[in-house]
Amino acid sequence: PPDEDLYGIQDTEKLELFKRCITAAKHGDAEAQDFLGYIYVRGNFGNKDEKKGFYWHRKAAQNGRKSAQYNLGYCYEHGIGIWRSKPKKAVKWYRRAAEGGESRAQNNLGHCYEKGIGVSQDGKKAFMWYSYSAANGEMRAYYHLGRFYEEGLFDVQLDRKRAVEYYRSASLCGDKDATVAYERTTKAVKRAASRDLSVFRLSMLLPEIMEAAIGKLE
Repeated sequence: PPDEDLYGIQDTEKLELFKRCITAAKHGDAEAQDFLGYIYVRGNFGNKDEKKGFYWHRKAAQNGRKSAQYNLGYCYEHGIGIWRSKPKKAVKWYRRAAEGGESRAQNNLGHCYEKGIGVSQDGKKAFMWYSYSAANGEMRAYYHLGRFYEEGLFDVQLDRKRAVEYYRSASLCGDKDATVAYERTTKAVKRAASRDLSVFRLSMLLPEIMEAAIGKLE
């Protein structure tokens, strides 16, 4: 394992936590390894080091921790702690975590299938993984499902009312994209309902209109 730099941490409590985390990580504790990776990647304690973050996420992922497998996939996808992104390896680790029920990995695997990142584009599999992710409570997946229903992507049946519900759920949890989409689709649904009502009223009046027109011709 790499040497750990403690000198950038000024806060005494953070320093003690970091020391305990290092000890546990070096003794094979996957949770500590994953947390150490998170600290380094984020630089939460003022000692950002993406290479060390990648190292510890990988150790934790290899030790079977699902959140670490997601984090490792994210590092591979975005080139964090390595010299370039590796989409195929990202998919490998996302899949491993997703199959273990990790909702963020399920969402990201859906995104990879939708966009063809590290895997052949497959809209049906994208929709499937987004659905699994949403069922496990991942709000970003709700936003993606909303897009599929709003736009009828990859042969998903167009259903703007259902899109509104998915957007609303994600929006309530703070997803900004979903908030914008919710406002847009809500207006579209209201406009469509107004048009339908106008057509219905016209259809009800049509017999009277035709009768009056025939009367004038006679």
